[in-house]
Amino acid sequence: MHEPEVVDGEAEDQTADNFYDTDETKLTQPDTKIKRLESQKLDLSNENNDLKERIMKVTMEFDRLRNKEAEMKLEMDRWDEDKRILESVTARSAILETEVAKLQHDLITSMSEVKEANKELIQLKGELEEKRLLIKRLDREITELKKIKLKGGRGRGS
Repeated sequence: MHEPEVVDGEAEDQTADNFYDTDETKLTQPDTKIKRLESQKLDLSNENNDLKERIMKVTMEFDRLRNKEAEMKLEMDRWDEDKRILESVTARSAILETEVAKLQHDLITSMSEVKEANKELIQLKGELEEKRLLIKRLDREITELKKIKLKGGRGRGS
């Protein structure tokens, strides 16, 4: 009988009938393995391309967000400036309100003083009118006394 041949640690029984079958199996196994590896390579290449595309999208989104952050920081700086301006306006407004309150108090006081001055003026006008009338009366009395004196001086001398 025929002894089996050992190839790669495996005993192969090569008879004339299965010689071609064995060679064909040996050839199809590497082809199958090559096709499987090529398929894996294609899958990995596609996956790699997908990952590159995702990385590119994420990088673009990251850049967009970084730009948005910079814009928002500028906006916050403008808001801070606006806030400082508003605080300044508020402080000035409080000062002006205090001044307005003082001016209103001064106005009320002045109006009271004007009212008192008007009362005094009316009183003084009344007193002036009385004195004018008194002066007028005294002028008439003086005139009459002068007339009486003149008549009396003529009557003595006659």
